[in-house]
Amino acid sequence: MIATAIASAAPWRRRRLRADLESRFAAARFPFRHDRHVPALIVRGTAGDASLDPTFRSETPWPAELKRALIERGYALTDEALAQNPAT
Repeated sequence: MIATAIASAAPWRRRRLRADLESRFAAARFPFRHDRHVPALIVRGTAGDASLDPTFRSETPWPAELKRALIERGYALTDEALAQNPAT
């Protein structure tokens, strides 16, 4: 996590940023063991047939049905990923 933040920072800021982040993480009190594995699930997908791409958007508001369809697609993709990775 620290390495990612430092890699994206300006070179002249990296030394100070590393020290600040290491200090904050060392002082943090998490409600779980520090060696505990926290599983992560990454769901990748596309909008499918529906899209709210602002590049081609006119002044017309996006229909609520289209927004709901995209939300439902996200839920479905998440359900699929969970079914494939039951341990997460």
